[in-house]
Order: sequence, then structure tokens, then C-alpha cells
Amino acid sequence: MTAAGSGSLDELLAELEGIAEERRLPVVSNLLPGADADQLTQARDLVNGDLPDDVERLYLWHRGVEGYRNDASFFPGFFGGPGLPYVGITELAESLKVLGRLLAGPSYGVEHFQSGDIPLFESQFELIVFRVSTGQVHVFDMEEPGSLVLPSLSDLLRLVVRLWRTDAFWVDRDEDISFLESTHALVGPEIQHYRARS
Repeated sequence: MTAAGSGSLDELLAELEGIAEERRLPVVSNLLPGADADQLTQARDLVNGDLPDDVERLYLWHRGVEGYRNDASFFPGFFGGPGLPYVGITELAESLKVLGRLLAGPSYGVEHFQSGDIPLFESQFELIVFRVSTGQVHVFDMEEPGSLVLPSLSDLLRLVVRLWRTDAFWVDRDEDISFLESTHALVGPEIQHYRARS
């Protein structure tokens, strides 16, 4: 039997969707079907180039989420919060505009963004992008400098699956972690690792 969160990208996506169904997350009922050839072409046009294989496989899994954006998350949000909504093809154009504004103006960590980054998950406070030049995934806090760097999209999904399987939270702010610790809530080792920003 394969250990939880240890499979290929496609297996991890299937496992994550299974967790969402088990937990009855709102995102499940609003998932759109996988992208077709025309929609993949549209995404390529938006990013001005070829889609990396991992990103294309993500869009082939589900091209996006319909409905209220805060209900579009697969992430275990802090105390039931909205987590990080999925940016599929349906939201890609608007998300790229947001990223463009961040690149154009003063912002924490703005020097770490690159124009070729493809947004994957986005909330009011965080942005997760696929860096085309390296194949890495970068997690940016909108209000703090620096980023967490993961080697691949599979590594990001593996972390999210582990968080769900251990009933841990997706948080990166020191004050949130301190609050969790002060209330004796369970904080998994993944959270402690996530706390250390590169």
C-alpha cells in the first residue's frame, strides 16, 4: 500500500480531492472539469509561452472552481478559515493582473517575484506561484518579506496532504503559531518547518 502523500503528482491530486470529499469541503461541489485543448491554448497565451508539464496536469485535473472564491480552497485553513483558493484557468487572467501590480509597485518581497511566475493558489494574504525558470513552487506572504521555496508542485501537495492527515493547520505567521501554541492546540512538525522562511 502506498503511504499517504507519497505518490506521483496525479496520485497526489486524486488523494487531495479524496480528502476534500471526506472533509466535505465546499470546493468539491464547485470543481469544474479538466481543461480541453482550447482552454490550454488560452492559458498558454496568458503566460506567453508553453505551460510547464506540472501546471498543465493541474489544469487537466480541474480547470478551476466555480462560485465564491473563498470556497475554492483545498488547504486546511487556520481554524477553519478560507485557506488558499485554487487559481485555475478560470481565474488565471485576473490573478496575473494582481501579480503584475505587485511587480509594478512597492510591496514586501516584491523583488522575489518574477514576471514568468504562474499563480497556483491565492488569498488576501498569500500567493503560491510556479516558477517556470526552475520548476520550483514559491509561497509568498503579502505582508512579509521572503518566501518558502518547495522543489516542485508535488512537494507542495505532499505537504498539504500531510497537514490534513495529521489535523495540522496551514499557517506561516509567527503570531498565529504563537496563538496556537499558547492555546495548546496541535501544531504539527510541518508547521514548524513552514515557519522557517528561506
